[in-house]
Amino acid sequence: MDDSTFLKMIFDGYVNYYGALRFHTVCSDTDMTQLELSFFTDLGLKLGFIPKRNHEELNSNPRDLVWIKCLTNCTEDKWNPNNTIFLHLERENDSSQAVDAITGHSKLNNSARYADNRYLVGIFGWVTPDDFNKIINALEEEPYKNRNILIIAWIGENKDNANKVHGLLYSGGQSWERIARAYWDKTKFWYLYFEQKNIWEVRL
Repeated sequence: MDDSTFLKMIFDGYVNYYGALRFHTVCSDTDMTQLELSFFTDLGLKLGFIPKRNHEELNSNPRDLVWIKCLTNCTEDKWNPNNTIFLHLERENDSSQAVDAITGHSKLNNSARYADNRYLVGIFGWVTPDDFNKIINALEEEPYKNRNILIIAWIGENKDNANKVHGLLYSGGQSWERIARAYWDKTKFWYLYFEQKNIWEVRL
């Protein structure tokens, strides 16, 4: 499996499983964050990694979640530099914070500067169309060139109408996009779905 296929599966699985998270319309942004971080923590465990929240790296704010690929001394309490970050995920609910996670020098932007070929994932619960364009422009520049990064962004002018969920993927100098729809069922639990014939498309 190549890098782009792996990240596409991450997004497709996120969409297909979302209804099972049981995120209700009366729940808060904090509830949404915790449910999604728990989902990715469980996924990392099932894939054989060690998930760790609030992981601290040099000169950076704590990472929301990392998957550690344990190479040596995994029984020790302290971090061993021979172990590597396989995947780093950041989760934001506010549009301006999503832009900062990409363009600031403390979160994904900082993480992209590490030379360990880690996967980068940003999940943004709400992003305006204008801010999404800022994110796209930033991802086409350093330090993201030649990195493997997936952005999952709920797009809308405001939080109440953020009902399109974009999967934006950069890998191997190429980019793709796939769009899901967000809605709620009769009991007001959120779910995501792909419309018919909706596939990953190459971004020109």
